[in-house]
Amino acid sequence: MSEYAPEALRTRWHALREQNPKLRIRDAAAQLNVTEAQLVALGVGETATRLRDAWADLLLELYRLGPLMGLTRNDHAVHERHGDYRNVRIVDEVRIVEDEGFDLALFLSQWRSGFAVKEAGHGKERQSLQFFAEDGSAVHKIYLTEQSRPGIIEDLVGQFRSAEQSDGLQVEPRRQALAPDETDRLWSGSLISGWPVSSEGRALTTPNLTVRSATVESAPLAVGAAEAVLTRAAALGIRLIIAVGNRGAMQLHRGPIHTILRTGPWINVLDELFNLHLRDTQLASAWRIHELTPVGALSLCWCDGQHRPVLQIFSEDGSGAWEECVNATDLRAEAGAGA
Repeated sequence: MSEYAPEALRTRWHALREQNPKLRIRDAAAQLNVTEAQLVALGVGETATRLRDAWADLLLELYRLGPLMGLTRNDHAVHERHGDYRNVRIVDEVRIVEDEGFDLALFLSQWRSGFAVKEAGHGKERQSLQFFAEDGSAVHKIYLTEQSRPGIIEDLVGQFRSAEQSDGLQVEPRRQALAPDETDRLWSGSLISGWPVSSEGRALTTPNLTVRSATVESAPLAVGAAEAVLTRAAALGIRLIIAVGNRGAMQLHRGPIHTILRTGPWINVLDELFNLHLRDTQLASAWRIHELTPVGALSLCWCDGQHRPVLQIFSEDGSGAWEECVNATDLRAEAGAGA
């Protein structure tokens, strides 16, 4: 029997959890050389239920659950934002979720599997809906909160339960990273402001939105500036737009931030409705992006070693405080890097 067959994999995973009970499922998958989706699928019949491929219809029913917490991540950033999935609209192939201070662009063509999951966490059971790409990587997760309506989740799971409930899952090899391009591949501030971009960071042509690389200027930024930017913006109370995405979802927080805490390789924003976890030690490049438009949006974008966007920050503040914050922080970060 192959070590990747469900029974053999389950045995290996149980042994790994006994050695390290606090190991997160994403890290466990990496150590076992499998995907997160495959480990979630092992719980089918116990902790997980497969959902059928009716993601658009499911999104339209989420309002029944009340307030929720959306989680979108990539390899180096995790974005957690509380909000309501009540307002869902369609723009081209994208589903847009808009709530006060919480926005999502969901690229459902990239979603291949989904599960309703029950797991122990912080001394109590956590319930969530988790969605994965064809390569088994997580694209978006939705968690019930203390303000949610827990009785509704069972109805939704029954309504969208798949007829296929096996504990094995076939995944495709991970796609190769896109070739570097200093402008077209970077997320755009005005794009995020006006919605939406594509799952690969490109502009989606809509009647009111067309952005070309000729309208954007980008310049290298000190990679180590992220913590200083967040700290200074928090101190000044600047309303930010903070975006983290992958090819299946992009998630935004709109508003000020307050509590910044460094924990080892991670920078953390720990606020009541918004958490950000950024592993800045793994960032490869950073860019200051200025759009040559009447709005003149100024944004900062950090990328990984394959030029994939990890995090973008900009602001809709029209007072000039954001640009002053960037200028002052940028100088301090460069000076620190050269010390």
